[in-house]
Amino acid sequence: MSQADTPSVISTYSAAPQDQDEKSSLSRTGPGAIWPVQAQRALRGMIHSWHAACEQGLTAIPAGVLKPLAHEFRHAVLAGLASVPRVPGPKNSTKQRPGRDLLEFCRDRRDDVLRFTTDTSIWPTNNISERGVRPLKTQQKISGRLASDDVTQDRLDIRSYIDTARKHGKNAFTVLCDLTTGTPWRPPAQAFSP
Repeated sequence: MSQADTPSVISTYSAAPQDQDEKSSLSRTGPGAIWPVQAQRALRGMIHSWHAACEQGLTAIPAGVLKPLAHEFRHAVLAGLASVPRVPGPKNSTKQRPGRDLLEFCRDRRDDVLRFTTDTSIWPTNNISERGVRPLKTQQKISGRLASDDVTQDRLDIRSYIDTARKHGKNAFTVLCDLTTGTPWRPPAQAFSP
C-alpha cells in the first residue's frame, strides 16, 4: 500500500523554528533554552502520530508525517549537545553535566530511540513496564524492604503472569482461577520471521 493510499495521519506539530528569536536561542542552555522544548514537541508529535497510525492499522508512521518530526528531534539533540559541553576526562569515569549522557545516547542510538516510529508494534514509552514494577516499589517503600528472595520472586512471577494476560485482553481473576484448576492460560505463540 503506498502512502497515497493510506489515510492521512494528522499532525499539528511544527518541525521548523517559528521565528528568528527561536532560531537564535537554539543553542542556549538553562530555563530559556529552546532545544528541550523542541525535543519534547517532536517526541510528543511522534507519539501522537504513532497512536494515529495504530488506530489506522498502519505498521509505521507515514514518512510525510515522520520526516519533519524526526528532523526537529535531530536538531534539538544537536543544539542540546552544543549547549551542554562535555566535561573533559575518561568517558566512563567522568561525571557529565545533567542531560549530556542522554543527549549523546539520543544522537548515537537515534534508530533505537525512534524505532517505534518505523514499527508500530513497538510501544513508544515504557509506561506499561513501569506500571508492572510500581506495586513492588510501593511495597518496598512502605516496609523499608522486600520479603525474602523466594517470596519476592513468587510475587514477581504472579504479577508478570497477570500483566501479560491483561495485555492480551484477558481478565486477571479468570486466568488465576484457570491456573489454580490446572488449565493455565498461555499467550499465543508469535511467528518469528527469519
